[in-house]
Amino acid sequence: MTHLGDDPDYLFGEYSGELYFRTFTLPDDVDVEEDAVLFIRTYDNTLDTKRFYLNTERIFNVLEPHAGNPKEWMLDIGVIYSGILRPGVNCLHIGFAEFGDDFLFDNLVLMYKTREGESNPVSPEDEIKWVKEINEFTDKLKKEVEQKKKFFI
Repeated sequence: MTHLGDDPDYLFGEYSGELYFRTFTLPDDVDVEEDAVLFIRTYDNTLDTKRFYLNTERIFNVLEPHAGNPKEWMLDIGVIYSGILRPGVNCLHIGFAEFGDDFLFDNLVLMYKTREGESNPVSPEDEIKWVKEINEFTDKLKKEVEQKKKFFI
């Protein structure tokens, strides 16, 4: 389980800081024209200040607060609309816009459709270009977090 926030002593779990970032690879036959579904288990998710990005697109229907159940595990379900996933490398960013909004997440599951018998491999050149875009986006988010810190300190 991952603890995201600005206070490493507030909750248990592996502390990741203010921004969580991971890449993952999807098969060449992922159907990018179909919606996907994301499941994520959260704990102490009480404020509506989190930001969830998949492939640099902000996803607004994930990580809704559960103010009535702050110290219980809850399951969030979100729709990942068509055109956001891609074959090959994908990236996930989770951050928050306000300090003092620490929470835990665990068991992130992505369900997507594939096209049987069809493949859409990404060229090595396009993959390199995409990874560069991911890195630039990550740097941009890190700068936003640092600016927020300066405001709240």
